Amino acid sequence: MSQKKSHRFFIVVLLMLVTLVSGFLFLHSSFFNIADVIISGNSKVSADEILTIADVKMDANIFLLDKDLISNKLMVHPIIKNARIVKHLPNKIEIQISEREIWALVPFQNIFLCLDEEGVCIDRINSFSFESYPVVTMEAMPERVNLGHALYPQAIINLKKLWDYITPEQREKISDFHLQNGNMDIIIYTLAGTEIRFGNIDRLEEKTSYFSYIFEQEENLAAVGTQALEYIDLSFQGQPVVKIR
Repeated sequence: MSQKKSHRFFIVVLLMLVTLVSGFLFLHSSFFNIADVIISGNSKVSADEILTIADVKMDANIFLLDKDLISNKLMVHPIIKNARIVKHLPNKIEIQISEREIWALVPFQNIFLCLDEEGVCIDRINSFSFESYPVVTMEAMPERVNLGHALYPQAIINLKKLWDYITPEQREKISDFHLQNGNMDIIIYTLAGTEIRFGNIDRLEEKTSYFSYIFEQEENLAAVGTQALEYIDLSFQGQPVVKIR
């Protein structure tokens, strides 16, 4: 390599090194120190509580922020379903919160557990209106249920799928859902006292198509006044088994 080319190569390398060092110093300068934290999506959990849990160090460099660590800390909170951390350069971060919503109520030791659609307990209350939420009973309950504890999550997820198949008019005629032990088959109790042995959530469309028939029969038998439906078994494929008392 000639002396001229060597000199040119040295200049190029030097310029690259200066650029890299300058870029490194600039990225780690106070220009990128966190100056503001924006919180969005929260309604039940206060911004102050979110800030306390997140523990974002103000004036820390935004590029050194561990987004996964902050997100994981926030999702320990029973109400917070998801937390997404977004960096807004040069010096702002946003904490986007997704909160859990009450989906079902579970009677438990003289109180009601409020579960979301994944079975996570997000509150404990003494009384509540049953008009908006399904009531779920279970044969086996743990001795203690803490906030944030998931109570038979797969069974609750399955029950939510069933609930979504039922029309609002049909929901109003249901008293509660019961989850049996072991396989967590579903039994539905109507306000008229009929036991619908639903089984698992296989053949959802087929099984729920019988609901109109069930409620119609309840009304017809109530009008006669001498008989009532005791149970209807939909758990097996084929014609359902119906017993009248």
